[in-house]
Amino acid sequence: MIAGNDRRTVASAHIRVDDLLGELREHIGRCSSESRAQNARLARLEKILIGTAGATIALLLMLVLR
Repeated sequence: MIAGNDRRTVASAHIRVDDLLGELREHIGRCSSESRAQNARLARLEKILIGTAGATIALLLMLVLR
């Protein structure tokens, strides 16, 4: 909402845009590091699941081949 003494000028618009660009860069940096951490967790979970599946298959083969 525009206050009574607030005059919207081109200069004030540039200031607001510059402030938003700074906030946007900060947000992108935070999201980038968070997504890297999430990708690392997913990779670890994939390895665990692949190992579990391999062990399950090996145990089932042992039962079948007896």
